[in-house]
Amino acid sequence: MKKTQDKKVNSFHVRIYDDDLLKSVNELYGLGEFESMNELLNTALAIGAEKMYLERGRRRVLDAAKDKDSDMTNVKMDELLKRIKNIETTNDDVFVMMSAMEMLVSALYNVKTMELKGEDVSAELLDSGHLSAPPENVQQVKDSLVRRFKKKEN
Repeated sequence: MKKTQDKKVNSFHVRIYDDDLLKSVNELYGLGEFESMNELLNTALAIGAEKMYLERGRRRVLDAAKDKDSDMTNVKMDELLKRIKNIETTNDDVFVMMSAMEMLVSALYNVKTMELKGEDVSAELLDSGHLSAPPENVQQVKDSLVRRFKKKEN
């Protein structure tokens, strides 16, 4: 952070009119992480000014905003990565459950179709997994959805 030597340029008096903002500033100061209110406000201004520049799509004038605990960004990123991993695991679990349901429903459909046609259904035939394949029309819809999904991935 560059130090400004001209005290007239870098000295301001600020009144905070928003009660919630004032409460937040006092709570942050009360955490004891900042040696002075001046250090807290300088840190908040650096972070806020950086964010405002980025939101407006302008080139940054400031160095990257430096907060007291710059590692917090990495901690937050690690936390987000863990959440994403959990979501991926959940999606995998849902996929496995849906596959099991597809297999069971297909088997029931095929058994019922065989019964309606007057064909014999045996325990051996059920255990073989032959009846677990979805009907052709359902398989075509599934294949179409899989192709569309793969296109989106690429």
